[in-house]
Amino acid sequence: MKKRLSAVKKKNLLFKRMEVSIVVIIALTSIATAVLAFIIFYASDTGSQVGALADTSTGAAEFIQANVDPRAFTDLSTVESMQTDLYNTTKEELDGVRNMIGAKYVYLVSQTGDGRYIYTVEGQPEGETGVAPGVTMEAILASRAVPAFEGKDVFPGNVIRTSMGPSYVSFLPVKDGTGQILGVIGIEYDSSEILNGSMPLLFYSILVCIGLTAAIGFVSVTRFKKIFDPFYQQLTYTDMLTDLNNRTAFELELKRMQLSIGDYVSITLIILDLNNLKDVNDRLGQHHGDDYIRQVALALERHFRKFGECYRLGGDELGIIAVNTDPARLQQILETDFIQELYSKQAGKSASKRIAINLSYGLASFDPEVNHNLHEVYALAERRLMAMKNEAPV
Repeated sequence: MKKRLSAVKKKNLLFKRMEVSIVVIIALTSIATAVLAFIIFYASDTGSQVGALADTSTGAAEFIQANVDPRAFTDLSTVESMQTDLYNTTKEELDGVRNMIGAKYVYLVSQTGDGRYIYTVEGQPEGETGVAPGVTMEAILASRAVPAFEGKDVFPGNVIRTSMGPSYVSFLPVKDGTGQILGVIGIEYDSSEILNGSMPLLFYSILVCIGLTAAIGFVSVTRFKKIFDPFYQQLTYTDMLTDLNNRTAFELELKRMQLSIGDYVSITLIILDLNNLKDVNDRLGQHHGDDYIRQVALALERHFRKFGECYRLGGDELGIIAVNTDPARLQQILETDFIQELYSKQAGKSASKRIAINLSYGLASFDPEVNHNLHEVYALAERRLMAMKNEAPV
């Protein structure tokens, strides 16, 4: 038991060294989870916002097409056209739409005979100088506008970084009564506003991360401490009825001793069986049967604890692992002092409550010239126990 408790203490010390590692692993896992959650929520939130921009762009384009003179695509192509009523009226309409939908820029684009895409009218924020009619579009915008000049709606996807800053851009074609494309309506949204709108998600993700780390770390460390606590370790290896070591402790001790078997002068296993436990339970009840087991266990501890460890191996089976002791002496104690104590315990009881002591045992010692391991010794002790039950020597 001392060696086993020493091993438990070593595990407890090991846990203390592992505490920081456990918390760090939990923290990293929580951070990774929070980051992943942020990415998922951010993608979902941004995707929904960009989807809303597509709907807004469609509505705005329909309004513009219904209210803007189609000549704005064909007759406004020079700086001088900025002085015309057509330009001023169109620009006023575009500024109104821009303010209404919260866009950064709303403009009209047409294609020249040589294939260039030029601005005709632009609605821009107050204080900015608008692009004059006839100015060629930036290449990055022109490339996005190509499908619109082929009759397809182009909605925001990735952020486009233009000379005026990062933007989400929509291009929608405008057709005449015959289905011919007159030009394209361009609508740019400031992407920074959408990105900044997602910053609370990052903040809340960080809070979630901190909360998860604190909660999971506290629970995990608390649970691990209980697992590695010597008290809980001892419960794992203790029989609750008798307070003896249990079958698990017995098996582990055999394996441990096997690794250092040369350190012992002798190793003796004794296996005992309470032959009449079932009769006691049937005649007197389970409670008396449990008392009987406890009495035998106490006597076993009292007489053999100084030689080694005592175990309850099963319902009516107990065991002893004794070291560095003459097997003959162990057998003598078992058949005299130990048995006499059990008889004396029953002597003071009434006849109806008295239990007739009926034990079988098997004793075997490790012999390096015969046995390969301690489990062979255990098997031999079991066979001798069964032989005593059947009164046939082994």
